[in-house]
Amino acid sequence: MNWSYFPNTEKAYNIYIEEIKNLQSNYAPFAIGQEAIEFETNSELIFQKHKNSILNNFEKDFQVFEDAAVLTTEWSSFKHFKDKYYTFLGVFFDEFPDAEEIHYIEKEYLFLKEEMPIEIFIRDSHTYKKLNYSNKKKIAFLENKALELGYEMIYQSQFNKLTLLKKPSPIDSNSNTENYSETEKIKWLGTNLELYELIKTLIEAKKLKGKNQKEVFITLFNLLGMEYSDIRKKEAMATIRQREKDKTPFVDLLRLSLEKWVNDRDNNKLM
Repeated sequence: MNWSYFPNTEKAYNIYIEEIKNLQSNYAPFAIGQEAIEFETNSELIFQKHKNSILNNFEKDFQVFEDAAVLTTEWSSFKHFKDKYYTFLGVFFDEFPDAEEIHYIEKEYLFLKEEMPIEIFIRDSHTYKKLNYSNKKKIAFLENKALELGYEMIYQSQFNKLTLLKKPSPIDSNSNTENYSETEKIKWLGTNLELYELIKTLIEAKKLKGKNQKEVFITLFNLLGMEYSDIRKKEAMATIRQREKDKTPFVDLLRLSLEKWVNDRDNNKLM
């Protein structure tokens, strides 16, 4: 959330956070039993005490912001956002000359999807509901823009993470089909690292078996027309082991893609 547009809201919210921190200092980090109940009760009292102040300041700040007609994507109406899309895009390119349109779409999409820290205080307000309706339209607009550029967007809400799937163009698909030999029936469209990760996952899950692991890797790489390398495999395994947050991004992407296909099929049946 860009607090620069909401100075009074930020001040009211920080007072609430400070009081919550003071309350937390009086309890053990992992309070249980009666102590946990007491902490939750006091937390709710503090929330109710500050709710109206945060909400009222948000409404006032937003009115000042709206009256000033500031050029921004975050808090504008959908009509303003759509009409000024290429103006916003131009500002983005001025700041990041080597970026592409899909990078701007990604930035705006993640911002619109991210939950505001004050959301729990303002959900019942007219302003929030108005913004929420606008943002839903903006998100759909950005998804369509991404599709026009050949990208499908898969969003992971728990991490506020967006994965962009590049779809081959019809021209590329046709040329690939024509250039396939009789023995090259399928083509790998991912990265080398993703292929190493996929094969390793299947091996560790005991879904693939060969004379040894190297034979499995070589066989599948050859099948997909890819060049296998012991050195690259070691580098890929090292990269996977060194990940700190997202341990299995490609495997997670496969799951999300399949879930999206299932949900889309189910939704189509209901229509």
